[in-house]
Amino acid sequence: MTMPSKTTKPTVKLMNDGMHLRVEPKEFCLRDLTDRNNDPTCIQLSKGGVRSAQAMYRWVSENQAAVAGMRFNEVTDEMEKRGIKYHRFCAMD
Repeated sequence: MTMPSKTTKPTVKLMNDGMHLRVEPKEFCLRDLTDRNNDPTCIQLSKGGVRSAQAMYRWVSENQAAVAGMRFNEVTDEMEKRGIKYHRFCAMD
């Protein structure tokens, strides 16, 4: 008897001169590439972050072309408008 295979959703990766975004159904990471001194980064919240990650995955998957042209702050502004909760921090060494 074979077990049914689980279909996994692919990771979405977008990058431009201003940001790098990796989104999976249960997590995401957004990095600002213009500020090399502070390395601003956004990730999903540890509490309740799965719902935000799922909403982020759905939004990015459906709007890849538009999101690919956005800057870091434009993405975070859109996340706030959509109620996607995130943790923002400086990831410098």
